[in-house]
Amino acid sequence: MLLNTLNEGSIVNVDNFQDLEIIKRNIKFLKKEKCNIGIHVNFDLEKICPGETISGSDVSRFGICVENGDFERSLTLLKKLGLKVHGLHMHYSTKTRSIAVFKALAKKAVDLILQYKMADSLTFIDIGGGFWGGKQLPCKPTMKDYSKVICDQLKNAVSPDKVQLILEPGVSIHVTAIDYLYRVINVRVIRDTTIVTVDGSLLHNSPYMTTKQFAFSTNCNSALKIPKQIICGSTCIEKDRLLYLQNYNEFQNGDLITFHYAGKYTICKNNCFINCPPRIYIKDNDKYCCVRDMSLDLMSQI
Repeated sequence: MLLNTLNEGSIVNVDNFQDLEIIKRNIKFLKKEKCNIGIHVNFDLEKICPGETISGSDVSRFGICVENGDFERSLTLLKKLGLKVHGLHMHYSTKTRSIAVFKALAKKAVDLILQYKMADSLTFIDIGGGFWGGKQLPCKPTMKDYSKVICDQLKNAVSPDKVQLILEPGVSIHVTAIDYLYRVINVRVIRDTTIVTVDGSLLHNSPYMTTKQFAFSTNCNSALKIPKQIICGSTCIEKDRLLYLQNYNEFQNGDLITFHYAGKYTICKNNCFINCPPRIYIKDNDKYCCVRDMSLDLMSQI
């Protein structure tokens, strides 16, 4: 698979020395002029942007380390094999999505390019993803802000006419384009709390089970206000809780709840734990077309 990918000219970002050893063992089968190899860079971003990376004080587990000399050794090995390094992959996972992070990533790419005289062979720099986007939020960077800080740095080492900048803005593009529609299938009262169960799961919106107050709308038209309601998914996981509502209209079986800006994980990180992945519909003006149907209609089972 890797050899076919390389020989077809697809971008392959090597992540570790095992990847490089596979290339080395199979060098006689490779069309060197077709190979489009990049290196996934690992460096201490947390030191530059304290408190901002997902890994925190631990090391990031991805990429080839700069500080211990592995990055330089990988360049040497590829050169000996007669293969050019065409790209740098700089993706990091962060908590903040800040401008400072992307400035640091771009600057590190520039430092490496200048230090190892890579400008002539580079054709792409993949800066990764993790942007704010989809809609403009107060006090959050826009794509224009990100673009400026990244490009201002990269222009110190490469020409935009020769080197392609690759972004991975998946979530920031499609998160606001998708709504997730739930239906209420059970309402019960436990002590002073009303538990409202829906025919979906927090797993579909947040596979890591981190609850936040999602933006939502509903067709619930009850005039009765309930002091405390918890909207829960239909799994056996206690943490499967989607909304905490106070003094909100009373939900009843059959009511619909729409979660907005639900495109982050609703399509790509589904599993079949208790519930099948939700159906996916595309809306075209006033028409809906079902493009995925792996779900079970729970109401028909009741």
